[in-house]
Amino acid sequence: MKFASLKRVSVTEILDNSFSIYLSSVEVFFPIFLALNAVNIIITRFILGFLPPFSQLNFSADRFLSQIINYLAYLIPILSLAFLSTWVITNLGCGLAVKCALDVLEGRKMNVKINLLITFRSLKEILGISFLTGALIISGIILFMIPGIIVAVIFSLSIPALMHERLGVFGSLKRSKELTDGLWWKTFSLIMSVLALLIVAYLFVSLLAANINQSFVRIIIAIIVISLIEPIYPISISHLYYILIRRKTVYQPTSHEATYPQRVYDVEVRVCYSCGQVLPYDAIYCPNCGERVAY
Repeated sequence: MKFASLKRVSVTEILDNSFSIYLSSVEVFFPIFLALNAVNIIITRFILGFLPPFSQLNFSADRFLSQIINYLAYLIPILSLAFLSTWVITNLGCGLAVKCALDVLEGRKMNVKINLLITFRSLKEILGISFLTGALIISGIILFMIPGIIVAVIFSLSIPALMHERLGVFGSLKRSKELTDGLWWKTFSLIMSVLALLIVAYLFVSLLAANINQSFVRIIIAIIVISLIEPIYPISISHLYYILIRRKTVYQPTSHEATYPQRVYDVEVRVCYSCGQVLPYDAIYCPNCGERVAY
């Protein structure tokens, strides 16, 4: 594979454009994450409400070990259910935000209802990508910190690839690896920049909540502040993906071309704005839903 010049890809420019995209459609992105975080908090607090108070356990010497084992046997399934619920909802929200960001980047009219339907249809693949990358990242961190970070960066564009090209789980992972190849540091810098913004937001929430006595008010403030910052991540990775997918070129040599200058072909992927189906280059109507895609 041969690449077009990508040295002009600027992390600062991507962040600046991502903020512009966000501000131009804040009425879409902010409610998505506000609802996402609110639902996660409600579900988590509801599930954790079934936990027995730890202080009520009778830790006499002869029953200490058995009570600890029984408590963990009750605790682990409840915590697993809380984690699983928030994990599914978070990935659903991230996929929806990525699809909306891609609509803006491609100049299409954003339709949240249709995008939500498309995201629901792709949820199995989104969860598959999240599970595989999460497992690889955790394994890398356990073995050594650097491999986990490398995996996180290499596969960071998998969800945009899935939502844009419908490549499936492994195809999207492969596409992300192809796109980040040679641009690892810039992708890493972008992710770290967004992570820094999130850390600042969390610190701000902590300082703000320190002066508030009512827990309910603290939760509301935390949800609002975090929901204002979180959309930057899916928007920025979608923006980076969109730049790379349009600028990178694919070279496919044949045997008789070996001694001739290499030829490159621009990657230009068209998808139906209604159902997300990848389209033939000359399509006028979507072969999947029948929507007119060219005028």
